[in-house]
Amino acid sequence: MTKLNPLLVGFCGILLITLWHILTLYTNGVNLFFDEAQYWNWAKNLDFGYYSKPPFIAWAIAATTGVCSDTEPCIRLASPLAHMMTAIALLFIGKKLFSKKAGMWSALIYITLPGVSFSSLLISTDPFLLMFWAWGLFFLIHALEENAWKWWLALGVCFGFGMLSKYAMLFFIPGVLVFLAWEKKLLPALKNIKLWVSFGVGLGFYLPNVYWNYLHSFVSYAHTKDNANLAGSLFHPLQMLEFIGSQFGVFGPILFAVLLVMIVKIRSIKDTNIRFLLSFTLPVLAVMTVEAFLSRANANWAASAYVSATVAVTGWLLANKKDAWVRASFILHIIVAALLYSNAYLWFDNPKLDIMKRAKGWDEAGRQISLLQQENPQILLLADERKILTPLLYYVRPFPETVYKWNPAGRIKDHYDLTTDLNSAIGKDFLVLTRFAPAKDFSCCFEKVTELEPINIAIYPDYSLNLKLYKLENFKGYPK
Repeated sequence: MTKLNPLLVGFCGILLITLWHILTLYTNGVNLFFDEAQYWNWAKNLDFGYYSKPPFIAWAIAATTGVCSDTEPCIRLASPLAHMMTAIALLFIGKKLFSKKAGMWSALIYITLPGVSFSSLLISTDPFLLMFWAWGLFFLIHALEENAWKWWLALGVCFGFGMLSKYAMLFFIPGVLVFLAWEKKLLPALKNIKLWVSFGVGLGFYLPNVYWNYLHSFVSYAHTKDNANLAGSLFHPLQMLEFIGSQFGVFGPILFAVLLVMIVKIRSIKDTNIRFLLSFTLPVLAVMTVEAFLSRANANWAASAYVSATVAVTGWLLANKKDAWVRASFILHIIVAALLYSNAYLWFDNPKLDIMKRAKGWDEAGRQISLLQQENPQILLLADERKILTPLLYYVRPFPETVYKWNPAGRIKDHYDLTTDLNSAIGKDFLVLTRFAPAKDFSCCFEKVTELEPINIAIYPDYSLNLKLYKLENFKGYPK
């Protein structure tokens, strides 16, 4: 009986699971989250940068919606495709560093990771960061081995596009340095001009975003610094434990437990390939754990660590004849994905466990606002927070050219504070949506404020989307 090629099995498995991800996008019917709606809006206004993120996510959405349409699945389509490309990179990395079998399992484990299964349902910056990170690792492996220009330049391109995807790509540099320091015999590579040219090429690809930030007072970098939230109290041990606990969910309980064991035994690990992979895992985990202790860290902030960790843990288990643990982890991941994707029948119908509930109801809210606009075709839309503004941009039809942001204090706290100016609409009438603001908050700046019927959309018996609605006539400008 002919034995199947593990690489072929891995590749077919990647395609089948990616198809499962894509079919779920087209059947789950979940509205866009406010961040996703914002990214879609960016894709309608392509640029080299935005308030909170570099531009690649907008470019990716523009590509997928240009091919199909502006439906929710098409907006999210680039996410499972990017994860597919990451898994293919790990297929080749595992094969190169260990064996065809390790490549197969690394790819299958990655594409079914709980974090990847969830991420494939949404559009965010992480899938693109992980894709360029993974291919950067692949090219770096070949560059260190062969020292050929083609590999170094390909690494530079990946680094540049990774930076255009998410600033966390910067962690790739400490990974290189940690590995070279760990394997002291490779330290001379720091004198290799090709290494520095590689990162120079990467910075060259990234320069358009630097220039955009220069034109906008480096607002993205300021936002990233503020996101670290290090201005308050700096000791949060419970939040650190919560972050560590969340990694069992992101990476899978078996894999993360094994990774912790590997970290404890790190002094005994002599395999250069394992050390290489852990060099791109440990710095990210260490920094994010410290960040969680000092302030906070979202569960996905350590996502890039698990690109190399997937191959490291898989290769280590297989080398130690722990194949059963690899298979058990894969099966567990499939079960978790099946539960996640069967949301119509399981926990997504429970408001306490429904992680998608904040996205629900916006299509109906948009329909109601659309009807009001049809009755008042000259009226403009206004919102006092981004979490309301961006769903309106997507769910009001026809798509409004803009939704203005209420910002009497003039502080720049998001993309729409930066790009919309209500003072350019003196004399105009508005419909304003707010969750909390009373009518008196707007009376300073309008000739007449009329409270309309609120929007109340029941999602569950004890949970609903509630929005106050006012008609504002004749904007007089913000008070000086």
